[in-house]
Amino acid sequence: MGIEAGYPMVAASYAAQRSAIAKSHGLGREAAVIPPTRNSAKPK
Repeated sequence: MGIEAGYPMVAASYAAQRSAIAKSHGLGREAAVIPPTRNSAKPK
């Protein structure tokens, strides 16, 4: 019982608005690969 797996939890227009806000803040993208620096090496 319960709701179907594909049932929308919020209104489509609200979800689209929140998605646009998140994308404008840079969310949802893969993290940039930052090369290790000399100071980031683990001490021996």
